Amino acid sequence: MRSELKRMYKHGARKFLIIGAGAQGCLPAERVKQKRGVCNEEANQLSKMFNQNLVSLLEEAKSKFSDFRYAFFSMYTGYVELYHNRRTYGFDEVDVACCGGGFLNSTIFCNPKTVPPCSNRTNHLFWDGIHNTEATAGVYMSIAYHGSSPFVYPMNLKQLSDV
Repeated sequence: MRSELKRMYKHGARKFLIIGAGAQGCLPAERVKQKRGVCNEEANQLSKMFNQNLVSLLEEAKSKFSDFRYAFFSMYTGYVELYHNRRTYGFDEVDVACCGGGFLNSTIFCNPKTVPPCSNRTNHLFWDGIHNTEATAGVYMSIAYHGSSPFVYPMNLKQLSDV
């Protein structure tokens, strides 16, 4: 990542939206491996560690290059927000994937001929065992654009575009 940031900076990039890792242990495909379908906390700890290291790398770049600007969107924190406040964001289903079969709709892959998607995909947080729905992505990007810490920092995407 460090070398990629340097390469992009060398080619003129000065503003970066960086999206952190989500709660990987809470993906339906990961939860089906756990007893009772709970989140895999070990995987979540790895996501948190990755994000901490990523923010450190961004701060390092900011101190090295005076015109380096970034907005870091914490998809992990965003997931926790959507999960606990699902109704506020228009989600009814935050555990079971929209498209797939088996436990949490995550043990059989989505296939329009044999396992069609749900009819209410805008109400689901997850499309399949590993991907968010378009509705989830839209909420995440709205938070990244208009939100504040702890979801997006040191500035949001709108503020980043204005500097």
